[in-house]
Amino acid sequence: MDVYKVTDLNASKAWLGFVYLKNESGYDVKQDINLKLKGLEIFNRDNTKFRLSSGEDDIIILIRVDGSCSYSIGYSNIPRDLSEAEMI
Repeated sequence: MDVYKVTDLNASKAWLGFVYLKNESGYDVKQDINLKLKGLEIFNRDNTKFRLSSGEDDIIILIRVDGSCSYSIGYSNIPRDLSEAEMI
């Protein structure tokens, strides 16, 4: 079981793109995404934080607002809390 991340800015001819995360691991996933966007805006939310329990997924939808666009993405993984059994 893994965590999958997909990013695509050419998913449709409607100038939409996305960052998608699916957690198929047995653990919670906490990940912050740092987006630097030019000619793009986040369409569907106020933040870029993923907080997913096992089996959950989430998506950030991007919309192009200019004919020319560029972006960079940085990912920060937040360490999960380990149980006492895992620390031993």
